[in-house]
Amino acid sequence: MPTRHEGSNITGRNLIKLRLEAGKSRELFVRQCGNYGLTINESKLEEIEENNCLVYDYELVVFAKVLGISIDGFFSF
Repeated sequence: MPTRHEGSNITGRNLIKLRLEAGKSRELFVRQCGNYGLTINESKLEEIEENNCLVYDYELVVFAKVLGISIDGFFSF
């Protein structure tokens, strides 16, 4: 079973862009996710950003809250 989801998950590359635009390091971002009850570590975040795993809907909700954006922001091309 392939572990890479090349091209199947645009949210990963958009997450990197949005996180960096917000001036958040991976460390800060995962800590802030914890404030919303999402347990995630920097390694998992890196996997998501590098498109090596899929993003669950509940993770996306928290990511949007941490970044102060609408979920729609992850689906722009």
